[in-house]
Amino acid sequence: MKKAYFIGDYEKSDLLFYLAKVLSITRRVLLVDATKNQNYQYVVPRIDDEPGIVTYDGFDVFTGNEDELQQQRLGAYDHVIYDIDDPKRLPIYRSTHRFFFVTSMDKTSIVRGEHLIEAFTKHLATPDALPFYKLLIEDALQPGEAYIDERFAGYPVMWEESIVYSADERDRMQKINNQYTGKLHMKRLTSDMRNVITDLVQLVDGISAKTAAQLYKQAERRK
Repeated sequence: MKKAYFIGDYEKSDLLFYLAKVLSITRRVLLVDATKNQNYQYVVPRIDDEPGIVTYDGFDVFTGNEDELQQQRLGAYDHVIYDIDDPKRLPIYRSTHRFFFVTSMDKTSIVRGEHLIEAFTKHLATPDALPFYKLLIEDALQPGEAYIDERFAGYPVMWEESIVYSADERDRMQKINNQYTGKLHMKRLTSDMRNVITDLVQLVDGISAKTAAQLYKQAERRK
């Protein structure tokens, strides 16, 4: 079982839904809502309001607390993906897992993200620095990536490559449409969004760019 942690004070449910859908073409995937407000319970079709696992467009989504999560059979999944924006919901992890820091250029997003990274790494010594990928939502050109590097220099984090996405109104519209149809329609997503998703699929599943693109096409066509 592979785990991927997407940490940051940025609303990233659409990105992770698309990632999970593409991975689910060949893998069993669980997406864990570890957000402070349990945001996923409002956008994933549910029979009732009880916590637990529901299946959504080919993959599973969990909402609930950590004790309820531990009662689930996580070993049945090939991938478990966490959406984390709350220091109190930080799960146990190993250094072999994948770690992503997700932020916009809004200062509030960066500073709250810093608090998350501080809490996530507080027990680590610098030699044990965790490899993190940056997922940057560039809604402004300033202050830029160098500002993040400088601000986070005191934490035991080793930055790997950066994935950059420029927010687009067309993708926001598709996100909202999907929430009301109860289905993840992907054909109208921008090329920038498609590139971000296939990049993430490569990193999370360890596959080639060609294979990731093929899986994306299959997910796009899946009814």
